[in-house]
Amino acid sequence: MPTIAPHPVATEPTSPARTGSSLAALFLTSKKALLHGNNVCNHASTLAAGSSNLTVDILTLDAKIQWLTRNVIGQLKAANSIAKYLESERDRAHSVAREWDRARSRRTRSLDAILDQLGNQAVPPSLHKTVSGSSVFGSPRSDTGKQLPDTPQLGINGKASLGASHLNQESDQTVQERSRWKTLRDFIDERSIEEALERIEEERLQLDDSLARSYDFPQALDEQISAVRDSLPQFSAEPILHEVHRHMTEQDRLVHAMAEDLEGIARHFGQVKDALQVEDDGGVIDMDDIRTLDQDTNELSAVVRDLDQSGRSVEDLHEQLSAIKTSKLQDLETHQAILTRLEDLEETMVAMLAEQDAVHHEANFLLETLNSRLMELEKLEEAYLAYRRSYARLLQEMARRERYRAEMEEIVHGMVERLERYRDEEIQRRHEFFTQEGEFIPEDLCPFVTDPPARWSLANTGEDDGRVIAEGLLEEACHILEDT
Repeated sequence: MPTIAPHPVATEPTSPARTGSSLAALFLTSKKALLHGNNVCNHASTLAAGSSNLTVDILTLDAKIQWLTRNVIGQLKAANSIAKYLESERDRAHSVAREWDRARSRRTRSLDAILDQLGNQAVPPSLHKTVSGSSVFGSPRSDTGKQLPDTPQLGINGKASLGASHLNQESDQTVQERSRWKTLRDFIDERSIEEALERIEEERLQLDDSLARSYDFPQALDEQISAVRDSLPQFSAEPILHEVHRHMTEQDRLVHAMAEDLEGIARHFGQVKDALQVEDDGGVIDMDDIRTLDQDTNELSAVVRDLDQSGRSVEDLHEQLSAIKTSKLQDLETHQAILTRLEDLEETMVAMLAEQDAVHHEANFLLETLNSRLMELEKLEEAYLAYRRSYARLLQEMARRERYRAEMEEIVHGMVERLERYRDEEIQRRHEFFTQEGEFIPEDLCPFVTDPPARWSLANTGEDDGRVIAEGLLEEACHILEDT
């Protein structure tokens, strides 16, 4: 861009002489006005040429900046799509985690419900007092102890066997209050349940920690994108081409007007010069012409002021174009800084995507583990439901065995009575035989002829674990089986 000379300071020409003034004074005034106008116009012409160069530079810079801006906006759109992807992945993972939380709540509530049912199901002491060892459910709290004094004896012998059943009935009638009985819940290992729930909670916290690593990624990326977008050069609503065209049109109008004013001053100066030459040559100038030249000279000050004003306007337009170019150069420098930010943004996105991928795999692994834990709780619940159902069937089985015992005792009692009757009959027959024939039989011929018949007895060959089950417990067992 060419160097622009500073605007010359306008010199107010001296007022021309009034009518009758000498032509020499008019000549000097006109010459000063012409020289001053020429300087102003030359300066304006130089500025106009510089403005043309500025216009080319401005349009070139603006086109480059707009091209860079469009590219940056395109890259920001791509970055924004990545931010939306990260946000959708985050929301999806948290949605899956919340769904798992709801499934866990349902599973734990269901497990608590069955545990409460087990805790409300009383177990008569006659069932477990003779059991040695721990429960099949791993509970160390199952009581071990000696055989109750009122439990059935191993031997069944006539009326003595019937007495064992009677004692068993009395035992169930004398047990402690049901509120002090053990419950089905006392026979399970609740510590293992607590440990399982604690393990689930620890793994759930691990999932939270894993998801938290990428939780702020979308917001952080959006902030970086917004920072780059906010730093982009701002374009005015009016296209730069229109703005420059308006400036150049106004400048051309001013320069054209200044040229016309300068031509007028030059023409007036020529007229005064010609008149002065005529006077020097001894000629006579008409007074009307002198007055006309004098009036025109008086108007030079206004013309010069117009030239100065137009020159300042041209200078202002040039400065405005220079300011626009400076602004465009600053916008170009801004794009250099934006390029650095875009490189940082790219590195950030690559790191975020890699971390998001790691979080995704880790979260999926933890969710698979947590889902397997829920399946374990479900199986545990099914086992406790089966436990409660089996207990109900156990009560029915104990009642069935008691009925079997009663039937067997009745049969045995009848058999014992028949054997006793047969023995009494045998004793009577032997007595009759010995009474009739004994005195004729030597004692050493058959020494055992006087022996009484053998006494026959019945005995069981195994343990019988039958128990008398109260009718109320049997009704509860029926309700349990109906519910399941």
